[in-house]
Amino acid sequence: MDVSCIHCNAKHFAAERISNKGDSFHDCCNHGKVYLEPLPEFPHFLRALYEGNHEKSNHFLNYIRSYNSSFSFAFFNANMINFSERRPGPYCFKIQGQIYYQVNTALYAAENENPTYGQLFIVDSNEAINYRLQQTSNLDLEIIHNFEYMMRKYNIFTQSYQMMGEELENQRRKETESNNLFPELQLIFTLKPGMDRRRYNIQRTNEVATIFSTTADGDIPESYVIIRNKSTKILQKVSTMDPNVEPWVYLLFFPYGTQGWHRNLIKINSNKRIIRGQYIKYRIAIRNEFNVFILDRRLFQQWLVDNYVKIEKDELWETFKLEMSEDYIRKEIEIFIWDEAPMAPRYALEIMDRTLRDIMNNNLPFGGKIVILGGDFRQLLPIKMHASRSEIINLSIKCSPIWKYFKKFPLIQNMRLLPEEIEFAKYLLDMGNGILNDTNNCIQIPENCLASPDDNIVNDIYGELIKKKEFMEMSKCAILSARNIDVDEINKEVVELLDTTNERIYTSIDSIVNDNNDNEINKVLLPEYLNSLSPPSLPPYELRLKPYCIIMLIRNLSINDGLCNGTRLMITELQNHLLKCMILTGDKTGDIVFINRITLYCENRRQFPIKLAFAMTINKSQGQTFEKVGIDLRRDVFNHGQLYVAFSRVRSWQTLKIYLGKQRDNKYVKNYPVSKIIFQQRY
Repeated sequence: MDVSCIHCNAKHFAAERISNKGDSFHDCCNHGKVYLEPLPEFPHFLRALYEGNHEKSNHFLNYIRSYNSSFSFAFFNANMINFSERRPGPYCFKIQGQIYYQVNTALYAAENENPTYGQLFIVDSNEAINYRLQQTSNLDLEIIHNFEYMMRKYNIFTQSYQMMGEELENQRRKETESNNLFPELQLIFTLKPGMDRRRYNIQRTNEVATIFSTTADGDIPESYVIIRNKSTKILQKVSTMDPNVEPWVYLLFFPYGTQGWHRNLIKINSNKRIIRGQYIKYRIAIRNEFNVFILDRRLFQQWLVDNYVKIEKDELWETFKLEMSEDYIRKEIEIFIWDEAPMAPRYALEIMDRTLRDIMNNNLPFGGKIVILGGDFRQLLPIKMHASRSEIINLSIKCSPIWKYFKKFPLIQNMRLLPEEIEFAKYLLDMGNGILNDTNNCIQIPENCLASPDDNIVNDIYGELIKKKEFMEMSKCAILSARNIDVDEINKEVVELLDTTNERIYTSIDSIVNDNNDNEINKVLLPEYLNSLSPPSLPPYELRLKPYCIIMLIRNLSINDGLCNGTRLMITELQNHLLKCMILTGDKTGDIVFINRITLYCENRRQFPIKLAFAMTINKSQGQTFEKVGIDLRRDVFNHGQLYVAFSRVRSWQTLKIYLGKQRDNKYVKNYPVSKIIFQQRY
């Protein structure tokens, strides 16, 4: 490496040169566009350990991750892969999934627990050293003692905790002398307006990173971590984009508390931001100067993997910010309306809350915006595969801590039903509330909507309409069933009733996603096996279609054009590689659109993203209204709200038919309303 970049003096191989760029390189400073202030001069003892000039350097570097975590302020959390039981080889730091950080917001340790992390800096230094040695037995006393001294002398966050402890002692003394109680004291880490944003400068004494607040529950808008005078352990998540995350987690990289990467780093002679990947490249470039990052061995690997995993998330956030600017959200959007909210998991609502708080730069619920949730808790709850009843309940938005901020406004009129259908409306409410249930969670089907055991559900709903070629009327009908397997069989029967003259068969092209290029897997998983798979999220291998077939999209193709997952369409023309269709639902009803094949995942299946929709699952029907519905209850429903949703897709008794089949010896079917969700407003 004998060539230096003319902009940042980073060393490179001659072969790294880019044509017409001379000694200007991309992988260090992006041809001079990126510049970061050097980190402050390291304390002598720490630098000697890094450079091998201390007798205990080898020990320190071998256990560097233990030393680092011993002095951290925040928890590093990730699903780390354990290689200890595998064959020997170079050390590897590998994670799966996402990384997140947590800070304990309690200033004091809970009863019968030792202080940890920031709590160690408000106790005596000798006491803190003993606690650190108890937590990790392989640490060296001399090194720990020097680090303790170094942190208390130089680190801005350590000093903030110490100041908090001193202020509390002064407050207690004043309370004793005056016999008065003072408001609770809080330590607030904040991005204070007007603070020097050149975060790579060593923080000066007049550039305070913390604020003392005496309001018991009034968080200032710029705050993001608040340390309270409590002993109850409360873990607060900290954003991976927080500029103080790195000095909290990697104390041995940033002993002064100098901030790491953040979104306000700007390129030279530009208004564009320095992205995390460019920051990493600049920091790890080799120059003729002390570089702590590349000397840290296993801690360097952790830091590198940590930042690499966060690159994609940061880029997605930047895209979101560009597409929906902060100014637009602040000035234009005052109300967010969320329909069918009970179907959404609580985490979706909590993510929206955190995102709006971040965008609006305050700690108000949803950033101070008005959020209107619409929906009926008698209907379907969030879906989770193989979940227990209690897990489904816990997924509901009513179980979210944010639910307490909402005010309930009940509707007093069912807008779907005809005005004269008072009895039908009452029956639906009683069914949804579980009032009609017997001790076995069963309800009796009324005679006025019950089909004869010998009736054929397909002929009753679609037979006459197909014979008379009333295809538009056919699009206003549906057969509902609880299970996909029953829906598929019914759809095949309906297609058989249509004219076979112009029938076409469209087969898919199936393959597997094989990241390892394992030929053995390709040999075992034959195309015939892949073709036989028919998961609910994919269209079938073979689509038998005819003109006037009712189909449903199973992917979002174009939201602006009304082509969303769940949109019903009618096929008007079949071509070799296109389907000409008419939209049947939403504000785009009547529009003509063209659907082509796409590649669907997880297994690669290239097929039209549709399924037949003469019959559909009860879950897919939620939110739609039909003029005639047949409900297939030859097999019982299996979840909360399914029976209620199925019955409430029509406007009167006369347009509803229930098919129990010949195998049932009574008129009772299962109903599973969860009363805790329907009636309890807060958790």
